[in-house]
Amino acid sequence: MYSSISGDSVNALAPAWLTVGYEAPIVVVDKKYYTYSDKDYSITNSPINQQDMQVLSEVSGLLKQFKGFNHFTDLNEMVSKLEDKIYTQNTHSPPVIDFEKNDNLKGLEWIEVIRKAIVAKKTMCITYQSFKAREASTFCFSGYLLKEYRNRWFVLGRSHKRNAPLLTLALDHIQTVEEHNDDYRENKDIDLATYYNDVLGVTKSPGQRDCEVIF
Repeated sequence: MYSSISGDSVNALAPAWLTVGYEAPIVVVDKKYYTYSDKDYSITNSPINQQDMQVLSEVSGLLKQFKGFNHFTDLNEMVSKLEDKIYTQNTHSPPVIDFEKNDNLKGLEWIEVIRKAIVAKKTMCITYQSFKAREASTFCFSGYLLKEYRNRWFVLGRSHKRNAPLLTLALDHIQTVEEHNDDYRENKDIDLATYYNDVLGVTKSPGQRDCEVIF
């Protein structure tokens, strides 16, 4: 973090930043800039304070009421993760559940941007570079579904190029996402609720048939 602002404003802001619960090591440089004295410091790596823990506990208690209901089976893992986080924070103990994770995962910042575009049925202008391409390309894209597979995220949708097939884009290969005024193209080809029922992975053609695999 490094930003510029007037000297008087810096002196007024810095104490306020230190009182919001993060206790960030902010210092003023030449009465012109504020930065962290510890170059490796990040607010996002700060421990959760007691007030936040109380909120998390209340949320966990609310979500646990839905465990066991068939319509909310996807909540089970979320509740377990949340409870494990609360346990480790309160007891200062190591976690007791080791969930799959990828600390080097890129592209997570696009999840909420793409989700909102799908819900609002807005066209996106995406700059994307696949692992095969020498350089990135930019195109209009209508998104239909966000998909997680082996801790990586993908978005299923259609490019606005003529006769373009369904595309599955890896979020970690997306460079930019912007809203575009091109008309959104509705999904009229597939049932998203069942599209991946017989698929291992994330790539499938709409007319592709399933097959039996024997190990």
